[in-house]
Amino acid sequence: MTEVAGCKILGSINDYNTLIALLRKRQADLGVAMETVDSVAGLPLRYTAKLLAPVPVRQLGRVSFGPLLKCLGMTLIAVEDLSALKKIEARLTKRLRRPSDAGSPMLAQKRTKRRGFSAFRRSHEFAKLMRARQILQQSPSERSAIAHKAALARWNRHKQ
Repeated sequence: MTEVAGCKILGSINDYNTLIALLRKRQADLGVAMETVDSVAGLPLRYTAKLLAPVPVRQLGRVSFGPLLKCLGMTLIAVEDLSALKKIEARLTKRLRRPSDAGSPMLAQKRTKRRGFSAFRRSHEFAKLMRARQILQQSPSERSAIAHKAALARWNRHKQ
């Protein structure tokens, strides 16, 4: 392994499995018990063992990722991989808008209108409206059959 700015490079990570393998190797190199890592990182008991198991029971998430890295004395650094970029460069297309357009007031208004409608769809008023619409679309015999089935279900529940 080489050093960069006084820090030892521990390995290369290209996917989730290599990240977990590198964390497992680092924990073994330090010779620290997994329960000690749990207590120092503030994780639940035996959580590190579940994360770093050969067949993981839990996945490393946004809550446990930072504390686990700090406890193992690690920092991840993103490095440009020019060989990988050259392989896929022909399939990449340029964006049509500038990144600064993403925060324009006009787009923000469209988003708030959408959120307002979705919030309405989760409300009781929307549910009542849809139920009334459903009732209007059913014939009286269909409504009667549904009510009869519901009554039978209620009475069967009380018999048991």
